[in-house]
Amino acid sequence: MKSFFLLLATAVGTYAAAVSQGDVGEPSPGGLRGPGGPNQGKGVQVKSQSKPGTTTTTWDCCKPACGWPSIAKKAGAKGSVKACAKDNSPLKEVNAQGVCQGGTAYSCADFQPKVVNETFSYGFAGHGAKSADVCCKCYQFTWTDGPAQGKSMIVQAVNSGGLPSPDDFDIYTPGGGVGDYADACSKQYGAPNKGWGKQYGGVQSPDACNQLPASLKEGCKWRWTWGGGNINMKKVDYAQVECPQELTGISGCSN
Repeated sequence: MKSFFLLLATAVGTYAAAVSQGDVGEPSPGGLRGPGGPNQGKGVQVKSQSKPGTTTTTWDCCKPACGWPSIAKKAGAKGSVKACAKDNSPLKEVNAQGVCQGGTAYSCADFQPKVVNETFSYGFAGHGAKSADVCCKCYQFTWTDGPAQGKSMIVQAVNSGGLPSPDDFDIYTPGGGVGDYADACSKQYGAPNKGWGKQYGGVQSPDACNQLPASLKEGCKWRWTWGGGNINMKKVDYAQVECPQELTGISGCSN
């Protein structure tokens, strides 16, 4: 009997040590467990160890690269990211040419961030050096500095990122900057040439979001109303996670 209690005490002590070191994921509402990472075990399957990254913002109105089935397939994705017509109605033709390549397929307005609560949002982003490596994969990150420090997102990669590094998440945020493609938002929404605000970084205040169409204003102000301010070039810890239906139901793609 004494040997039984000795073994039990040893097992409990070993488990407690593993939990304290992050080796055992906290049970989630769905019963999932994950390795160490941002907000581990909070309802999603964590698929990789945590690593450092950064965040930037973008909204160039271009059809996402992962909207081409041939690119999404290379990443092992099921389906491809939807694209929209100028009026934001989903396009049935998955190989429709993007507006940034001279066609009529655009990014969709519902790619803007979705607030769940005061510390967690869903969204979409560009990530990685090549779209064919990341298409439709999902990542959870937590800010470790800046105004959003301690807050988290789960985003789905719908495009590549690569700048300033492959570990950056270029969050799809209306008014977040059009980057290299200066005129697509002008064609879709009548935006100024080179977009709203700065070409890289976008609008610089929530009041400046009022120049955007009504359908994009809330997503534009998200940086301030939820994120607390400038989230460009802020540090995060991130890990790949199982994609939630809240994102795949919008994009039409999973990985």
